[in-house]
Amino acid sequence: HGNINDGNFTYKIPLHTGQNLISFHSIPEDSSVEIVFESIEGNVLGIIGEGEAGTILPNGEWVGSLTDVNSTSGYWVEVGDNVDFFAKSENISLEDLSYNLHSGPNLVSYPSQKISNIQEAISSEFSSSFQGIIGEGEAAAILPSGEWVGSLEEFEGNRGYWLKVYDS
Repeated sequence: HGNINDGNFTYKIPLHTGQNLISFHSIPEDSSVEIVFESIEGNVLGIIGEGEAGTILPNGEWVGSLTDVNSTSGYWVEVGDNVDFFAKSENISLEDLSYNLHSGPNLVSYPSQKISNIQEAISSEFSSSFQGIIGEGEAAAILPSGEWVGSLEEFEGNRGYWLKVYDS
C-alpha cells in the first residue's frame, strides 16, 4: 500500500499513542533515524531496538546508540499521539532476507506487505528451534507436536516480532 512519486516509494504505518512494535519492508538509502522518522518529527518520542535505543531532544537532535534502522530489525517506536507514519524509501523491491538468530529473544522485522500464517511462514525445518513468538499484545508458543498456539496467528507487514529460539 504505497505511492511511487519521482522514484520514491512511500507507505503508511498507522501508530497509536504510546509504544508501537514496527518494522520496515523498505527503507531509504540514508537510513538514519533523522531521515526515517522525519515525517513524524515532533510526535516521535523515542525508539528502542534490540540492545539499542534513541531519543529525540526538545531541540530535535537524536541521541543514543540507535542511529540507523534496517529492514531485518523490529523497533519499539513511541509517539505522543495517534499518527499515520509515512515511511519513505528509494527501493520498492526487497531481496530475500536471511536472519541470523542468536539463542534467546531476537527482535526482528516482518518486511512484507502480505499477511502470513506463522505455521506456514516458519518451515518445519526450523520450527523445532523456536520457543515462541511475541508481537505487540499477542504471543504464540509451539507445542512438541509442532502446532502453534496462542493469540498470535499471523505475521503482519510492518510489524516487529520477538522470536525466541533455543539455539543460534
